[in-house]
Amino acid sequence: MDLLHKKDFMASPYRSEREKLISIKRWNVRRFFKLLGLKRSNARKNYIEKQLNLNYLQHADSLADFLESDKCYRLADNYLIAMVFTYFLRASLEPDEYTQQNFFAALFLAYNMEEDEGEFLLAELEDWLDCTVADLKQVRYELFQRVEYRGAVSRACCDIVMRSANPEHKAWQRRRHIYHSGIVSKKTWYNAGKKTVCPVCNGYDSEEEDYYN
Repeated sequence: MDLLHKKDFMASPYRSEREKLISIKRWNVRRFFKLLGLKRSNARKNYIEKQLNLNYLQHADSLADFLESDKCYRLADNYLIAMVFTYFLRASLEPDEYTQQNFFAALFLAYNMEEDEGEFLLAELEDWLDCTVADLKQVRYELFQRVEYRGAVSRACCDIVMRSANPEHKAWQRRRHIYHSGIVSKKTWYNAGKKTVCPVCNGYDSEEEDYYN
């Protein structure tokens, strides 16, 4: 492994995997967050305006709009995004491979590894894709090959990535709402034996304790 310069750093949560340390360079971070586009302060405004066009979703080309539309972070919370970035690093993607298609393929792979609703993600992604679902599955498989079938990413590794790569970025603040977490909190409200609708889905923000810390 080449020696790292001061501008680079490495991340691995396991002593036994020192040989698999991930080298993260500045350009990796710049390219990834440029791809996300979340620094745009008017991203939500742009999304709302473009929603007025009934045909817009078929031609959507902005990850920022996709992420802004994911109000409860069911499709891409901070840990799933950290997994996507980790896959990009493990696959040693070149700068010109930091694309929306590869992001969605990596997100699909992360979702398959961590969630039980892979088909739900596909249904939500379909309108945002510039390729067919079959093509996305093929890209996901090719990415899986490039990471040497190491699809598992530990929570510790994700935490290291979030602390090390632009830690103040709003992508790392995307904590999934507890109503979509799969685990019921003691503060979860019930109505006739059923969980109430997520307040964020209902159009207003929830209290901070309703989120995972």
